[in-house]
Amino acid sequence: MNIEKLFEAIEKEKDVLFSYLSEMIRIDSQNFGPHGNEKPMADYLLKALSDLGIGAESYSPLDVPGLTENIDYYPGRHLEERRNVSAVIPGTHHDRKLMAAAHSDTVPIGNRENWSFDPLCGTVRDGKILGRGACDDKYALASILFLIKLFQENGIRLPYDLIINAYCDEEFGGGNGALAASLKHKPDDILNMDGKGLEMWCAGAGGGEIEGMVRSLETLDSCGKLIDGIAVVKEELLRFKEERRKGFLSRKLFKDTIIPDTALRFLEISIGGDLSLNAAKIRVVFYTCENEEETLRELEELKQRINEKLLPMGMEFGGFALTTRFFRFSEGDEKNPAMDLMAECIHRVTGEKRQGTGSCLSDLPLMINHGSRRAFCFGAGRDFDAVGGAHQPDEFIECDVLVNFTKIVAAFLLEYGKE
Repeated sequence: MNIEKLFEAIEKEKDVLFSYLSEMIRIDSQNFGPHGNEKPMADYLLKALSDLGIGAESYSPLDVPGLTENIDYYPGRHLEERRNVSAVIPGTHHDRKLMAAAHSDTVPIGNRENWSFDPLCGTVRDGKILGRGACDDKYALASILFLIKLFQENGIRLPYDLIINAYCDEEFGGGNGALAASLKHKPDDILNMDGKGLEMWCAGAGGGEIEGMVRSLETLDSCGKLIDGIAVVKEELLRFKEERRKGFLSRKLFKDTIIPDTALRFLEISIGGDLSLNAAKIRVVFYTCENEEETLRELEELKQRINEKLLPMGMEFGGFALTTRFFRFSEGDEKNPAMDLMAECIHRVTGEKRQGTGSCLSDLPLMINHGSRRAFCFGAGRDFDAVGGAHQPDEFIECDVLVNFTKIVAAFLLEYGKE
């Protein structure tokens, strides 16, 4: 079957694609950090693959030898019942292996009152598919499952071994699922289908999420004083952000992306309330090109500068603590035939020309460092600041975007291994 015929088949059967995604959205696979509910998604994928005659394996990341000794293992995530699912679909030749991966967990639903529809509805409406995970990252799992079915029905056998991996524990800086998948399979190339806007990412920002506390040195009957303390912390964080911004502007793969200008984002500021009238908390996520040792040194200097200003005001700052793993800045191979092929496939479907760029915090560095230097991301998700985007209430993906993404991946899978 040629590519044009394959595209026609995708258009004809796209309701099956939408149905797969709707079913996945209805499965609660929220990740809460120290624990997660990925197992029901693993059970669904095992059955779906079995129905297609494909044997698959469900395993905890802890089952993979060397995981807990690895530099990038992130403890405290209660992985015993959190599952990856993998399947190897043999090709006509076994001297080349491609892994297509996507994560099965979602961020929490949060306050349902912030949603205008049931977060687990999976409804197709007005050209959109609605619900938690629709654009981060269940659309990718639906797409690859749909393509496996379509290839089987049309007698397509690929000229390489295709490894499918749905990995757990991606959200809240986990990474253990992606690390386990990379250590277990060691493919030639990795297509990680977690991204946004049909962009290609071949480098991953470093950084993580941190939080710190401002406390009054005397007992207060009003938390208003702490507002001034948080303002001091914010001012110093913005200086810290500017240094991160300069670092990314000097990097070819990042300078024309949104990463420099979003190198630090404020996630939470809590003053008084449940913290007591004597304390305030600030939580941010930041990106960096620096290593962990250098970054921790800078954060310690940041703490000292803040306290130089706060102590005369009758307050102190306890410093920043990581609330996620530290993401290690990583760049993949600059020359990557697989990514060149993906760019051709994107242009064929959309007419757009794409080049590899750097990404926000993602599991891509884990895959580059432990799976394949030629790992890259390609995704159709929606950005964090978009209405209904990733991590937002009323999450959705447009049906036509999902179809185009599926066509691009289909063309890539059909042509990979021929170059």
